Amino acid sequence: MSNRKRNFTLIGLVFLSLIYVIVVWGGLSQQNIDLDETLELKGVITNKGIDNYIGRKGEKTKCFFIELNNLDHKVGVKRWFKGYDDLINTINIGDTVTINYFDRYNPNKNINIDLLQIKKQEVILLRKTEYEKGKMVYVYVGIFALIINFYLFHLTTKRKL
Repeated sequence: MSNRKRNFTLIGLVFLSLIYVIVVWGGLSQQNIDLDETLELKGVITNKGIDNYIGRKGEKTKCFFIELNNLDHKVGVKRWFKGYDDLINTINIGDTVTINYFDRYNPNKNINIDLLQIKKQEVILLRKTEYEKGKMVYVYVGIFALIINFYLFHLTTKRKL
């Protein structure tokens, strides 16, 4: 490989490493969330169910959502590893619940999936730790990508790639 190609490859790998560090940092920043720093809202559930969450690039994934009488948009949770039967069975239309969430509603997206906690009569039905675990996926993916990137960086500096 010529020096010019190798230099461009190294610059590209460094740039990718920076992106992966940002991904890891983003996942880590969503850990140990203090519920006092989130929005808390008490309301009556007017609708609930499973709907397709439409992501940034138009991809659709299933998520559980609720609508409250005093909130003008859906809030929900997207689970990575388990279904929604427990939420469907324990949350009913007409229930009074207290939710904690981040107000990151975007009108281009149909559901705000930054719902952290649902509490009904002092019983926590959805825990914030579930949200935090979901964000840890970004940390694992970022660390794995960094390891691969460092290996490619090593191979490039040894002129094997």
